[in-house]
Amino acid sequence: MNKTLFVCFLLVAQVVTAQDSTHTYIGVDSILKVLSPTRLSGDFKASTLDTSLVDWHYYVSNGVDGQLNLGNLGSDIYNLELDQFKRNGFSWRTPYSQVYQHPSKRDYYNSIKPVTTIDYYNGSKEEQMLTLFHTQNILPNWNVGIDYTTLSSTGAYFRQRTEHKNAALSSIFNSLNGRYQLLVDAVLNNSEVQENGGIVVDSLFQDNIQPNRQGIPVQLSNAVNYADNRGFSIDHSYDLFGKGTNSDSMSTPRRTNISLLQSVKYEWQRNRFDDSGQSDSLFYNRFGLSSDNVGLKEYRDIRQWNHSGGISMDIGFEIVSKIRYQQTFYEDLVHQVSFNSLFVEGGFVDLRLGETELSAEVDFGIGGLNAGNYSMDFSLDVMPDTSDWEVLGTFRTSRLLPNSEFWIYGNESFGWRYDPDEVFRNEINFKVSSKVWNVSLEVRGETIDNFAYFEKDITPRQWDETIAYGQIKLNKLVDLGAFNIKLEGFYQVVSDSEGPIRVPSLWTNSGIYYENDLFKKALRLRLGADISYFSRFKANRYLPVNRTFVLQDDQEIGNYPFVDVYLTAQIKRVGVFAKLTHLNQSFTGFDYYNLPAYPHFDRMLRIGASWIFIN
Repeated sequence: MNKTLFVCFLLVAQVVTAQDSTHTYIGVDSILKVLSPTRLSGDFKASTLDTSLVDWHYYVSNGVDGQLNLGNLGSDIYNLELDQFKRNGFSWRTPYSQVYQHPSKRDYYNSIKPVTTIDYYNGSKEEQMLTLFHTQNILPNWNVGIDYTTLSSTGAYFRQRTEHKNAALSSIFNSLNGRYQLLVDAVLNNSEVQENGGIVVDSLFQDNIQPNRQGIPVQLSNAVNYADNRGFSIDHSYDLFGKGTNSDSMSTPRRTNISLLQSVKYEWQRNRFDDSGQSDSLFYNRFGLSSDNVGLKEYRDIRQWNHSGGISMDIGFEIVSKIRYQQTFYEDLVHQVSFNSLFVEGGFVDLRLGETELSAEVDFGIGGLNAGNYSMDFSLDVMPDTSDWEVLGTFRTSRLLPNSEFWIYGNESFGWRYDPDEVFRNEINFKVSSKVWNVSLEVRGETIDNFAYFEKDITPRQWDETIAYGQIKLNKLVDLGAFNIKLEGFYQVVSDSEGPIRVPSLWTNSGIYYENDLFKKALRLRLGADISYFSRFKANRYLPVNRTFVLQDDQEIGNYPFVDVYLTAQIKRVGVFAKLTHLNQSFTGFDYYNLPAYPHFDRMLRIGASWIFIN
C-alpha cells in the first residue's frame, strides 16, 4: 500500500472499468476527477472515478502484489521481483514504505462537490485499519484534499505488534487567468513496530507441536523499531503566454506556450532501534556478532532538500529543462556529515509521430557527491486509433550510487564508511495491452554491474560480475458473463541463481469470481476465491537492527499455495466485504514462511466496510 486505500481504489477502478462501465453503484462519476501530473513538468492528465465494483478487499497487500511482509500486517516488506530504477542522488531505503504517504508522489483532485470516504477493516489478532479521505474545491480553481490512516495489528506470534499513523494534505490552485499554478502536499508518517527476529525453533511450527503461536519462542525479547517519516513539496509554474482551462485538468496548455517552473521538496526520515534484551545473543551470533552485542541501540537520521528550477516549452509537444540542487544531512551513532549535488534534468514528453508518442527524460549529475552519475529513460507508446491494442516500449540506462545504507552506517557494535562503486543498469521493457481483451503482457530484460547487497555477516558488498535478469509478466481477465477468471503473475530468471539477487522464478495471484446485479440492480455482489503462490527459493534474512535484508543459504521458502475466499457487496455508496484468508492452513502442511524464521499468518477472518459521502 504505497498510498491510502482510497487512492488504490481509484487506480484499481480504472482497470475494472474495462470489464463493465454500465453500473452506477458509487454515484460519483463526473463528480471527482483524479489529476495525475506528468513526470517532467507537472502538467496533468485527468481520469474520472469509475463506478463499478472494485477489488478493495485486497487491502492486505501480502502476496497480492509481489511483496511479502514479516507475517503481520504493517511489518517490513520483501519484494519478490527486482526493484525498479531510482532517481539520481543520495538515496536510502524506507522501511514500511508500503503503508506510508510520500511527498510529491500523490494525485490531486478537482471535485464538483465535496467527497468523503471512510474505510474500516477488522481482522483477527486485533488487526484494525481506518482510512479517512476528504476532498473539495474551496473555489472553482482551488482544491484541497486530506487523508488519514491508522493501522495496527498484534500478530500471531509473541512481540509482533505493528502500529502506523499516516496523514497527508494535498492542494492544487490555479489563478483565474490560468497562468499560475501551485501544487502543495505534505505528509506525516509515524510507526512503532515490535521486532521478534523470527521464531527460534522451526520444528515447533512445522510439526505443529505448539499450535498456540504465542507459545513458540522468538529470537528477540525486547526489540522495537521506531520510525518518523515526514516531508512536503511545493511546485509552482507560471505560463508566459497563458493557458486555457477545462473541467478535467484545471489547466490545459495551448498549442504554443513557455512556462517557468520552480519546486522545493523536503524529506526527513528518522529510524531508531532499541533492544534492551540481555538474552538475544543467539540471534546476533547468527549475523556474525559476538555475545557482547546484546542490547543494541541505533538511530539513523536523514534530512534532504531538493530545489529545482527550469523552463518548459510547449510547441505541439513539451520540452523541459531544469537545474536541481540537492542537500542531504546524514547522522547516525558514528557519522555526522552532509552531501551536496547539482543536477541538470531535461527531456521531452508526448512527441507525436502519427499514432506513436515519444518521450525522453535525462538526469545528469554535474557537481558534488553524484557528479558523473546519470539516469536516462526513453519510451515509445504506439496507440493506433483504429485498434484497441497499445504497445509500449521503454529503454532505461543509469549509472548511480547504491542506497546509502550500503556505504555509510554506524551503530554501537558495527558499521562502515567507504566510497562505493557506481551501479550500472540497462533495461529494455516491452508491454502489449488491450482493454477490450482485458490483457497485458510485459517482457523485461536487464543487466546490472556492481550490484550492492549484504553478505551473511552484515558486510556490504558489490557483485563483481554482470548480472542478467529477465521477466515475463501477465495480467488477464477471462470474462464469462457473470463468471470471471483472473490470471496474474510473472516468471523471472537470474543469470546466477546463487548470487546476490534472491527472488523466486514464479509468482502468481490468480482466482475466479462470480459477480452480478441482484434485486433489480440495487445490489452488486461478488463471490470469489484467490490462490497465491511463489516457487521455492533462498530468500534473504531480515535484520531489524538496521532494517535490511541479508543473504542466507540455510533455508528455502515457498512452493506453498495460499487460498482465500471472499464475499463483497455494494449498495449505492456503501460497500462491505468478508474474507477468509489462508483457508487451507493445516490442510496443506505447516511449511508456510514469508521469510526465513517468519511464518505466514494462519487462517484469519477479515471484514471491512466502505462509505462514500457526496455533500
